[in-house]
Amino acid sequence: MNSNDKPLARDEMTNLCLILLTSLTASTGGHIRVTDFCRKFGISSSQFERVFELLQSIADERTGARIAIVRDEDRVSLMGNAGAIEPVRLTAPEALALNQALERCNLDNRVRERIAAALAPITHEATGKRLLSGDALFGGFYPAVAEAIAYGVRLRMKYRAASEDAPCERIIDPGYIEVAGDAAYLVAWNVVKGGQRSYRLDRIDSVELTEDSVIDHPFVRLSAAESLQKHGNTAKMRWSTQEAFDASTWAGIDRDSAKRNDDGTVEANVSYTSTPWLFDQVLAAGGELIIEAPDELRAALITYAR
Repeated sequence: MNSNDKPLARDEMTNLCLILLTSLTASTGGHIRVTDFCRKFGISSSQFERVFELLQSIADERTGARIAIVRDEDRVSLMGNAGAIEPVRLTAPEALALNQALERCNLDNRVRERIAAALAPITHEATGKRLLSGDALFGGFYPAVAEAIAYGVRLRMKYRAASEDAPCERIIDPGYIEVAGDAAYLVAWNVVKGGQRSYRLDRIDSVELTEDSVIDHPFVRLSAAESLQKHGNTAKMRWSTQEAFDASTWAGIDRDSAKRNDDGTVEANVSYTSTPWLFDQVLAAGGELIIEAPDELRAALITYAR
């Protein structure tokens, strides 16, 4: 196999997709020659094909607008409604994940800053401080984990679960990183246990890249609600009215468990990963939302509010 035919790392793919889209947008007539692009960026035709297929798959989640590019032998053209894709706004954890990814891309500093500013403008001081302290969310081993994911390398790591007193060794095939609430998790395949597991990144004690490659596993991607239910804690909450309940749109609300009482109040279970966040929602509701259970959480709220 030609050395230039090796699989591209995820960051390289992202970078090349951005460059290809930018090149097509800026070109006369909206088309470029594949051979020119490959020669300029030192990639093979098969590597270009993978970049091309990835860029073809991109679509705006809300509008369905798609980056439509077509290839006719050595010519690639930009078509369709690529310009209709609308800007997105990210949550603080998503913005931090984007920032971490952009840092690993070989992009011009001004380009990277424009992308980050467009997708994740930081205007709130507290949010800004949190975004700048990435280790608080992604832990100290994010670069090694991201490298293992990008290159498909099996990991040996020491990890301390919430139920463990000390870190224990795990052998894992890393899959992807997801953010739930104010925590980030590595979704991986535990080789010894033979199943999918989620590991909170800030609980990883050490990481070692092995010489083994990962193998394909049937990973199951969870929705935001499913992820919160799996990773978070649960509180029983009570809203003063149906309207107040309907106005709460958090992903962690288990609406299937909702119960309307005779007095018009509504009770439901809420999954959460950040206790201060939950307390802030209760205090901001001004009496329209209270914690029913557990009792220790109710007591902690009183202390928090003082």
